[in-house]
Amino acid sequence: NDSGHDPVTVIVDEELTPVESEEDDCEQITINTNKYYSLNSPFKINLDDILPACDSIDTTNVAENQKFMCIYDKLTQSPKFKDLFIDIFGESKDINAKFEIEDLGTEKNGTCQLTSLTMNPDESIASADVVIKINKRAFEDNGVPQEGYNYSAIKIARTIIHESVHAYLSIKRRECEVNIIDWEWLDNITFPELINEYYDGSCAPLQVQHQFMFNYLVPVIEEILNDVKDGLIPTANQDYVSDLDLNNDPNSPFTESHLFDWDEFFYYLSLAGLHYTEAYASEIGSSTIENFLFEKYNGYSQQFSKDCE
Repeated sequence: NDSGHDPVTVIVDEELTPVESEEDDCEQITINTNKYYSLNSPFKINLDDILPACDSIDTTNVAENQKFMCIYDKLTQSPKFKDLFIDIFGESKDINAKFEIEDLGTEKNGTCQLTSLTMNPDESIASADVVIKINKRAFEDNGVPQEGYNYSAIKIARTIIHESVHAYLSIKRRECEVNIIDWEWLDNITFPELINEYYDGSCAPLQVQHQFMFNYLVPVIEEILNDVKDGLIPTANQDYVSDLDLNNDPNSPFTESHLFDWDEFFYYLSLAGLHYTEAYASEIGSSTIENFLFEKYNGYSQQFSKDCE
């Protein structure tokens, strides 16, 4: 390497190959970076809008893009992330997912949109293109604590997982009603609303919503988040909460000590964003203890590190 540049590792034919990080190689590096992360993701991934631009000096979203890439890289180190759809739905499809970071306002952490579909002769979906957007505000520190801003790294990881499942469920919803014409409705529906709509519409007659969420969806998300725990939650944060007694909270519904528990933490963190579903309301919504733990653990999740290294 006589160029003065450090070698950059990229993927060529599914093998690691060092190449020079010169400007002429930028486009190839982007292609191979997409290929590398596709091999470790539940779909083919397009990170063109996240990776550094090749044809200009783009200073937009630089910090946000770097943090996203760090968190996404941690997720791909969990073997369960690659098998996300198979573990939840028992199947997978040919999906091309493009990720973008965009200001989505205060109401949504992320969105997904189906942009094109290829159908099989039996009207099942052969392949699909989706755009998944993560709210830029989750990466921004606006100087004061405010809902929707400056999320911890572990919360952003959960959002990426949720929106990935949201994309697949949108495809399933489209597949079970092949004559749907209101694409705008499908693009704008929220994840919990989509879960309600999918199961209320009997698109999955062998699996009720309650079973889907608590037997398949939540356990898989829990396991992935637990896999990336040490990569996204610093040891100092982990040590701080390990001896916390939730019964010390003046609003505690407990009558005796209840120490912070990591299994509980990942369970309730996985449920965040799903708490508007009918399954949540029936299983957890009416329980004082369950609601307390949900609020408490999700509060702790936001106090964890905002950085990713």
